[in-house]
Amino acid sequence: MGDEEIARLFDEQKAGNDTLHKKKILVVEDEFGLQEIFKDIFKMEGYDVKVAVDGLNGYDIYKEFLPDLVFTDVVMPKMSGIELVGKIREINPDIKVIYISGFFGIRRLKEQLDKDIEEYGYPTLAKPFKTSEMLDLVKEYLKKP
Repeated sequence: MGDEEIARLFDEQKAGNDTLHKKKILVVEDEFGLQEIFKDIFKMEGYDVKVAVDGLNGYDIYKEFLPDLVFTDVVMPKMSGIELVGKIREINPDIKVIYISGFFGIRRLKEQLDKDIEEYGYPTLAKPFKTSEMLDLVKEYLKKP
């Protein structure tokens, strides 16, 4: 591959990433290490990212930040991800949401979550998941109208 072709590929990648800079993601995660990992990964991909430590904090940040996507844990103290998304839908019924959790099997949550997923078509990721899987899902989901 010649220098000109390499330069063209970099230019194409940069042009593609410019549209991502406009996309905002709110990460709602109560595990500190994961908060930072998700934030860093999304920022490296060119997204504008804010992090919330629980559902209550996430709701407050959502109202100011108005993200394109809420990437939220399901099981959190103070307010679950499901409750958070319900409150957000009162403001923005078309919000894009990706639920993440290591506890999708908890019966009481599973029933609520299954209802939300079926009614609104939200994707889910079960922890642990591959970074590439997460990024591919986010990228494709944000492309949808």
